[in-house]
Amino acid sequence: MKYICNSLSINMFASAIGDKPMHVTIERVSTEAAEEFALSAKPAIGHADTARLVARQIAPQREDEFVAAAAQRPTLNLTYGDELLVAQYVGPRLPEGATELPPDARIEYFLVSF
Repeated sequence: MKYICNSLSINMFASAIGDKPMHVTIERVSTEAAEEFALSAKPAIGHADTARLVARQIAPQREDEFVAAAAQRPTLNLTYGDELLVAQYVGPRLPEGATELPPDARIEYFLVSF
């Protein structure tokens, strides 16, 4: 399964790890690669404003779906073979109700696989 989220936590891998070592690969990807990934990925961003900003950048046709998923505050339980696109917000605290990135902010994309 493919997911888009805005953070990465060891808890996401808990059931896959068991008592064995796990090797995770994290690769920075372009906005264009993130757009392609978003075509077939499930949104799992837990903050509506962030979900809206990410959707507008890489999946504008799915903005409503991203925001609706954020309202459910999804918890990911990844298994081997899943892929995760992390939309990492970089900048000052995002103002409540933000509809665009502040001038000194950006979103960077990272593909996580294991």
